[in-house]
Amino acid sequence: MVETAKHLIYAKEHNKIDISEGGVYRIHYRGAKDKVTVTVKEGIRAFVSERFCPRTPEVKVDFILEQGAEIVLSAFCDVPSAILSHNVKLKSDSNFSGHFGYVGKSVKDDWKLDLYKGSTAELNTVSFCKDTDNHYHHLVSRQIEGNNQIKYNGRGVAYMQAICKFETQGIIDKGSANAICNHKSRVLTLSDEAKAEVDPSLIIDEYDVQAGHSGSVGRINQDELFYMMSRGLSEKEVIQLISNGFLVSKIEGFLTAPDRKRFYKAIEQ
Repeated sequence: MVETAKHLIYAKEHNKIDISEGGVYRIHYRGAKDKVTVTVKEGIRAFVSERFCPRTPEVKVDFILEQGAEIVLSAFCDVPSAILSHNVKLKSDSNFSGHFGYVGKSVKDDWKLDLYKGSTAELNTVSFCKDTDNHYHHLVSRQIEGNNQIKYNGRGVAYMQAICKFETQGIIDKGSANAICNHKSRVLTLSDEAKAEVDPSLIIDEYDVQAGHSGSVGRINQDELFYMMSRGLSEKEVIQLISNGFLVSKIEGFLTAPDRKRFYKAIEQ
């Protein structure tokens, strides 16, 4: 167990991490074999970035936010194959904000968020797929008590023969009056061969709530593509501009400087 874990933390050395002081943390999952549990103590505000490793493609992590705790969690995952599972438990009056970017050959991204009274959660996920990449993003949010709020934004770009899928489910339990649930997923395809799927759903067992979901799959307008290329841009440059504009705005201000550079480089390549 790590007491007041700060700065760089290797999960292979500590499968239980307590954050009892505010600050900036980085958790590296290289070599982690078991599920990692991170607890943010009562009233603590922490900024945490995650680093994944090709040699440890499967990561399972639980985040527990005690009463009044706040965490801003971010990561850019560019390992060739990744199976990632995040379970986040938000106790009363806690706040979670997540910002994640993904590139890679095979990505399976699974989230579960449990919200209690007065808690708020926001998750932004962006995914860039090319060649024969296959990205699958899955979210289940469960609002267990009232007066809490969840907001999800998922965006993907699929190019060449890539596949990108977002599947979300919002569950509002009985007794969760005044809960707010909003899930949005959008995928942009840049070629005829690319495939995209958006599958949102809601399960509501309470009357006095605000809940909605939306999903869209669209193709780049060929007239716009021709117009930009007629101004001297190559097809590659157009794709870079569109991908950056569609994806980066959701995570740019939250990724660390090295992660931002890796994200830009991945799209340029």
